[in-house]
Amino acid sequence: KDSISTITGFEFERGNNKDIRKGILKLMIGNPSLYLNDGVKTSFSSKGTGIQSSFMITLMKALSEFEFINSSNILLVVEEPEAFTHPQLTREIMDLMIESKDSDTQFIIASHSPVVVNYVKARNITRLSEIQPKGKIKYTVNSIDYDTNYTAEDWNLIDRITDVMLSEIVFADYVLFVEGEGDKAILDIVLKEILPKEFHRLSVVSISGNYQ
Repeated sequence: KDSISTITGFEFERGNNKDIRKGILKLMIGNPSLYLNDGVKTSFSSKGTGIQSSFMITLMKALSEFEFINSSNILLVVEEPEAFTHPQLTREIMDLMIESKDSDTQFIIASHSPVVVNYVKARNITRLSEIQPKGKIKYTVNSIDYDTNYTAEDWNLIDRITDVMLSEIVFADYVLFVEGEGDKAILDIVLKEILPKEFHRLSVVSISGNYQ
């Protein structure tokens, strides 16, 4: 029930409980002991990379909850769930991870995808950046430092502004907020002309009217 909608059935050779964790990788890439039906029943290894990726997330979540049934929390880290998937499938995979109301499973997702970033709330996003002070070793920092005193009203405003354009804000080095689409259209032309080197690192974001 937690899998993507295109997968209508699956079958696999069951192992005993002790073998579940160490058998996951073997199940995936070993002999064809896992079969998926997405209209055509074939082995896991014969499916496309997007289907494999999405079902891997489903399977890891299910096996973790089964194996650690007495644990209070499960943490799963997923790298680029959008890989080899179209936007609709990416959003369905995101739903499988973030809409788990009856689960103690928490996900940390690493992604470069605007589809993924635009699908979550701003308060759940962290941008990691590399910095290298002069004469020192490069290291990674969190570029987003949220004000812990934000009120519910503050977050509601941020959510309205970032509803569709959050990725444009998160991935940009510079962001310019303007009132409307006309302002954005003009500034895109002007900034590309006067700041050609910086243009592709900045975002002009329309916040749709003065009420914002």
